Amino acid sequence: IAFIDEFITDKEDAKIMAKICSVLPKQTVLLSSVFPKFENIPTIVSSFCKRHESPIESSIKRVSSKNINIPVAIINEEGFVLFPHHYVHEKEKLILLISAMKKDPRIRRCYPASYVYYWSQEMHQDLPSSLFFENQFQNIGQLNQNDACEYVILILEFLVENFHLYPLFQQYKPQKMKSMSIDNIFTKDTHKYDSNGKTLCIFENCLGRVEELTTELFKESKKIECLSKEVESEKKVLRKELEVLQKSRTKQTKQNGQMMDKRNSHEEISVLQEKISNLNISIKENMILNHVEHYKRFHESTTEIPKSVSYRQPIVLHEEYFRNFSDNEIYQMLSGIGSYDFENHTRFQQELTMDIYNSFLFFCSTKKIIYGTNLPNISTIIIPSCIARKLSISEIYQYIGRAGRRGVSNHADIILFDKEILEIALGIDDTHEKDTDVE
Repeated sequence: IAFIDEFITDKEDAKIMAKICSVLPKQTVLLSSVFPKFENIPTIVSSFCKRHESPIESSIKRVSSKNINIPVAIINEEGFVLFPHHYVHEKEKLILLISAMKKDPRIRRCYPASYVYYWSQEMHQDLPSSLFFENQFQNIGQLNQNDACEYVILILEFLVENFHLYPLFQQYKPQKMKSMSIDNIFTKDTHKYDSNGKTLCIFENCLGRVEELTTELFKESKKIECLSKEVESEKKVLRKELEVLQKSRTKQTKQNGQMMDKRNSHEEISVLQEKISNLNISIKENMILNHVEHYKRFHESTTEIPKSVSYRQPIVLHEEYFRNFSDNEIYQMLSGIGSYDFENHTRFQQELTMDIYNSFLFFCSTKKIIYGTNLPNISTIIIPSCIARKLSISEIYQYIGRAGRRGVSNHADIILFDKEILEIALGIDDTHEKDTDVE
């Protein structure tokens, strides 16, 4: 049995997949969140059926589901959460949105249950009692995402019959974050991102762009070689102090049933030994993302500390990292930024990066990261305008699927900095899906 996940990827992989398709066995399962309809892959279908001498009608089956377990909040650069109905203004289009809600998982995913609840409360006075949230869901603890989607359908159907209320219902646009800028994600805006989950940043030139974005953050940085010498110098002083302590230890007879040390206790020596072992190459606290000192550095006039900011401890890097990464990359890792560059990193460097994945607040990569990866604890995805305009529709949908993976993270925010892509992601026009199929 051939079982191929992420059947649809990029053009180079498609060439390899074409060769695989020429030898698919009689029992084959092909999977993709953007799997094309069979009429749009006629060569693959006809070749498969011809080799196995089986009619198309009985030998191929398409299985899909509208069910959604993990929703996403689509957020614009001002920090407002937007929904598909914000791009629908005519009653005829509203009817099409209802139809899409009944079958299209992409549209259904854009109505997170928590926002559906607050939306219903905003328009409570204009709803009939039968559509009150508390009457639809008497036990909120049993509410799931698909129930919330069915509730949205009921509300939209009510609005079709009462279209004069529709503009009022469109006014609900919760602001989850304040206005953001890509240029400030590692400086002024770092605290705005979920500290309990990781933020995935997609860049065309990953290493180059991250280095640009951290220029201000690391402008007072020393060379790693200098930091290493400082650590060794400090260790040398402490080792001499430890040597003196150990030589001066003399035992005397038991007093009160315990062995006493004339000049130094075991605890003093242990503390010094631990201090030596804990001395590692580290950076200034104001360079560590979401550290209190980092926040104060870029918000001098602010006294209130956000909840996402704390006294974060820097990670400890083994010698292997200093031998395989540049100074700037080392600073990024110590700060809480991981870069995974398919074009400029060796396989070994990629593996080293993933070994300390849990230590990162931000994980930066190129668009190839969307294919066949389950990145734990991704709660936010940032897609800048410069790369959004170069993405195919299928790639945009793949990005949306990277966050909020079942059993890994239970919520997700997608921040789109491009208005055109934002409209496509939330649009009910299926032309884009058809174009993707043909592509």
